[in-house]
Formats: sequence, C-alpha cells, structure tokens
Amino acid sequence: MVENSQSLKEKLEASKKYLQNANLKGANLAGAELKGALLGGADLSGANLKKIFLGDAELHKANLTEANLEDANLNSADLNKANLNRANMRGLYARSADLRYANLSNADLTKSNFRQCSMFKVWMRNSDFSGANLQNIKGAQSQMQDSKFCGARMEGAELTGARLDGADMQGAVLQVANLSRAVLKNTNFKGKYISKYL
Repeated sequence: MVENSQSLKEKLEASKKYLQNANLKGANLAGAELKGALLGGADLSGANLKKIFLGDAELHKANLTEANLEDANLNSADLNKANLNRANMRGLYARSADLRYANLSNADLTKSNFRQCSMFKVWMRNSDFSGANLQNIKGAQSQMQDSKFCGARMEGAELTGARLDGADMQGAVLQVANLSRAVLKNTNFKGKYISKYL
C-alpha cells in the first residue's frame, strides 16, 4: 500500500537527519520543511518539491532529474555533484549554495536566484536562466553552451574559462563579470551592460 503524501511528508520532516541514499523517486513533498536534511545520494528524480524548504540541506550526489523545484528554497544547500538535469527550477532560491560539478542542463531556471553560489565546472547546457540572479557566482570552467541568460543579473560573476558558445546573453547585466579565457563563439551579447573583461 502506497503511503499517502501527507504521512510521508510528516515522516521525513521527523527523520530528516537519516535520509542518505533514500529512494524518494516521484514522491510528493511539496511544501515540506526539511531544513538541514541529510539527503546525500538520495533519489528524488521526478519528485514534486514545489515550495519545499531545504535550506542548509546536504544533497551531495543527489538525483533530482526532472524534479519540480519551482519556488523551492535551497539556501546554502550542498548540491555538489547533484544531478538536476531537466528539472523545473523556476523561481528557485538557492543563494550561497554549493553546486560545484552539478548538472543543471536542459533545465528551466527562469527567475531563479543563485547569487554567490559556488558553480565551478557546472554543466548548464541548453538551460533557461532568463531573468535569473547570478550575481557573484563562482562559475569558472562551467559548460553553459546554448543556454539563455536573457535579462539575467550577472554582475561580478566569475566565469573564467567558461564555455558560452551559442548562449543568448541579450540584456544580461555583466558589469565587472570576469569572462577572461571564456569561449564566446556565436554568443549573443546584445544589450548595454557589457563586461570590461570582454
């Protein structure tokens, strides 16, 4: 017998420190309060995590492919090497999160907030960051090909050696962003706020 969403949510909220490698594939955890939860290696693929609170949570190597994280809070969470391929992250708040080596490809990240995140060597190809806040991210050597950053705030972003070929940066704010050694073939930079490092 499948556990109903409410009892599952309550059980996880009560035992959030013991969820490493948990199988939560397709679970409905919308609105759950899981601050500081230990979900390293957990399978949350296809899960409904809309408006979930995962501030300071441990999600190292977690599988979040095709998960719904719309309006979720991942403030200061550890998402190192997490897989968020094809996830819905519209309006996600993830300020100061650790996303090093994570996969954010083919994802919807419109109007998300990744300010001051560690994003070294992140895969974010074919993703939509339109209207997102990427101020002061540490995104050196990230793979950002063919992604949309239309109107994104990227002041102070560290993008040394990043691959932005084919990316759409129209209207993006890039003041004081560091794009030295970045690959910029066929990148659209239409707009008035251009980095001095270009």
